[in-house]
Amino acid sequence: LLEQAVARLPDADPSRDLLRVCLVRALALLGRREEVERLAGRVLAATTDPAVAAEMSWHLAYTLAGAMRHEEARAVIERAMAAPGVDGRWAARLQALLARSASANGYLSEAEAAAEQALTRARQAGDRPAEASTLHIMGILLDIKGDPAGAAELCARGLAVLDDHPEEAGPRFLLLQSRAVILTNRGRPAEADAAVRELLATAEQSATPPQLGTARLGAADHYYSTGRWDDAVAELEAVTELVDRMPAPNRIWLHGLAAMIAVHRDDLAAAAANLAAEPVEMSAVPGPSGEEFVLIARAMLAERNGEADRALAILV
Repeated sequence: LLEQAVARLPDADPSRDLLRVCLVRALALLGRREEVERLAGRVLAATTDPAVAAEMSWHLAYTLAGAMRHEEARAVIERAMAAPGVDGRWAARLQALLARSASANGYLSEAEAAAEQALTRARQAGDRPAEASTLHIMGILLDIKGDPAGAAELCARGLAVLDDHPEEAGPRFLLLQSRAVILTNRGRPAEADAAVRELLATAEQSATPPQLGTARLGAADHYYSTGRWDDAVAELEAVTELVDRMPAPNRIWLHGLAAMIAVHRDDLAAAAANLAAEPVEMSAVPGPSGEEFVLIARAMLAERNGEADRALAILV
């Protein structure tokens, strides 16, 4: 509906910018990154409204960072924060995004400094999403530094900041997801089970289709790693209903994990079918792509077929 409305309005119509902003938000929720990048960039170039410019800068930078284009994301954020008229709320959110991008790019000292500034700005502005997002990044940084207990505590603090406002669903989902991963990776299965159940319950109530798919994949990964293969398969089967709405990395993750379980169960036909199911070229997928699951499954399948040298080459 938004796409049709925007297409029918002339450039000079004062309603057009508002509808384009709404369209960017909808595209972002659906994970349609290329369209977000194009439209947010066009709105940003044309608008004279500081609030619209700040929000479009945030969406554009978030999309660029998600595609591992961190230097471009940093440039967008720095321009936005240097612009006249940016309010405290958007300054806090942009600063938190800068911390997130720096962390993902491996610039941990820069990420810590940006996060401290973002937390101060968020609390001064009274902006709950920015505060929760910043605590999330601080938790990730602690986990990287080997403090999973501190990381889980910061995730819990971030969740406590939020309420039920729809705008806060995104930060809540990320915090729940990270808490489950932290507890799983650090060998705390009972707490991880509870975190996964809470993540799934929240995702089923309020997540977008791409987020729900990610939550189910994370649950399947957790169940696989704890030996509960029936539960993992059940989650993967549920994910297949969302496959047309998921980004390429998640589709690769889905088929790779399904293939690994199939090889463990000596269902080699199912394993081969899953490995042939994803047409995306893995090398073309930016950032974390689920490729490791596909590679491990290929190695396992080669070993089961008596091709030990090939299996070793894949693992290497």
